[in-house]
Amino acid sequence: MTRKGCVGFTRVAKNTYILNKSTKMTNKIGQISYVLIGGYVQYGGYVWTEVPGVKLATRYTGRQWGSESSAMNVCKGSTTCTGVNMVGKNRYQLGQGTKLVKAPGKKVFLQGDEVYTASKITWSMKPGYTLSSRVHNKRYGDLNSALSACAGTKACQGVVQEGRRAFYLYRDTKLTERDGFRVWLRGGEVMTFTTMTLSSGGFTWTYMHPYTLVGRVNGKVYKNKDDALEACGENAKCAGVTYDGKGYVMNTGGSPHYSKTATVYIKSGGSSSFGGSQWTVLSNRKLTRYLDGRVYTNRRNA
Repeated sequence: MTRKGCVGFTRVAKNTYILNKSTKMTNKIGQISYVLIGGYVQYGGYVWTEVPGVKLATRYTGRQWGSESSAMNVCKGSTTCTGVNMVGKNRYQLGQGTKLVKAPGKKVFLQGDEVYTASKITWSMKPGYTLSSRVHNKRYGDLNSALSACAGTKACQGVVQEGRRAFYLYRDTKLTERDGFRVWLRGGEVMTFTTMTLSSGGFTWTYMHPYTLVGRVNGKVYKNKDDALEACGENAKCAGVTYDGKGYVMNTGGSPHYSKTATVYIKSGGSSSFGGSQWTVLSNRKLTRYLDGRVYTNRRNA
């Protein structure tokens, strides 16, 4: 439950978090701010991000629906609807485009990727895109057969539908716009909406393979990815983590370089979800006005 008046919190030192009542910020090396955005829901096979205080500027239609679920049902079937505006109590309208405008007392549910589950794997479907490198040229006549084959192929990272009964396996995750095509990206390491990122330890991490980062923060090697990402998140000098097949190391350089076998996780600010809400993470920034004098010893409690 969100504390009244709280708009975020700041990690001012290790195991020290303080609540904030203003979004005004200043630069502060080593400190990290978490700004509350809103919540998120999964409905109708899609993920919807809830953002309070704003709405989509362009209406898809003037019609109103009595529930968010009814509006979402219509929106997800449209090729131009991008979200649902809550304009009043039990009043929802469809929006289009990406421009958001201030709307005190209102909120928007922005439509994310379609989520599809097959062969015990979650796939993120992206219409209007293709990938660049096929695993092989075998054509599959239906989606489930292609997803099943991809799930059982180590090199396969996604499936592209190139025709009515033409599905192919791909080994990369580089998205390129292509009308009439659809991509199903394999879940796991590569998961999210439009940027091929994942969230861990309160940060957004860009996953890239095969790449490596340069510069070592220290000589420590981690056996577990989550431990390495958490340590990197706590270290202001760390720009990312490299996995070479044997262990994870923290790096100071955030620019990836090609490597045949290595994988990198590049740290950045972005959104992190916990406590039923979405938070913007901003490295080396701090919120200026404290809500009260209380100090918390871990991020989740704050």
